[in-house]
Amino acid sequence: MDLKKVISASSISIGAGLLLVLLTVILLLFPLLLPDSLQEIMSIVNLAFFILKIPIFFGLFFWTGFRAVKKFGFDAVGAGGVAAFAYFVCALVELFVNFILSLLVSVNILGPVAFKSMETTIAATVFSSTAGPTGILFSLLCGIGIMVIGVLLNFAVGAVGALIGGGSR
Repeated sequence: MDLKKVISASSISIGAGLLLVLLTVILLLFPLLLPDSLQEIMSIVNLAFFILKIPIFFGLFFWTGFRAVKKFGFDAVGAGGVAAFAYFVCALVELFVNFILSLLVSVNILGPVAFKSMETTIAATVFSSTAGPTGILFSLLCGIGIMVIGVLLNFAVGAVGALIGGGSR
């Protein structure tokens, strides 16, 4: 598998995924600008966006596998690899941004804000007695675990998209 071909096949998906990551970060930071009376509404909006983001990402990486077969001539395994690569890049950027934001929150640069990403929620649930740098480290470890599971899952999603797209050569 040629890396240039993989990057070309996944570039649109990476761009769309990074756009969703940017929108996620904006929605997570937007409550800083709102009065307390609107915090609950923003929490519901963030939850709805998180729930909607899951099928959007599945559709995006399904289409990535489909497109990798049709336009770039990959087989199903190669198309699954392209989808997994696209997810890995998007998840790595999101993990890095969430890590930086968690650091900023822990040293009170952003003020008293409750920053909630999927990683911090899992870490707070599993390791409830940790806070500060240890909590951030556990959040990072949970994020890496989520990323590994997501790469494997999106490999399968991209491969299914490739098989439907005609890549069962």
